[in-house]
Amino acid sequence: MDPARSLIDAGVHTSLHSEAWVTPIDQLKSIVCATTRQTYSGFVLGADQIITVQQALKAVTLDAADANPLATVLGGKILPI
Repeated sequence: MDPARSLIDAGVHTSLHSEAWVTPIDQLKSIVCATTRQTYSGFVLGADQIITVQQALKAVTLDAADANPLATVLGGKILPI
């Protein structure tokens, strides 16, 4: 799990992502992990790094799109609603 709270507090646009060749792609699981920091055994790992659901959604959509170098090549920018 990434230290998402520290990154966001520092003003870093962070994405929640999967290392797809190592773990299955499941963005909902990424959101749950970031908002609960709970391991499979139920232990809360780094409670000070929990982020809100809204921040997690932004990290898997807007910030993830901005992190993609093709975003500028393709000329697209996702605008928040």
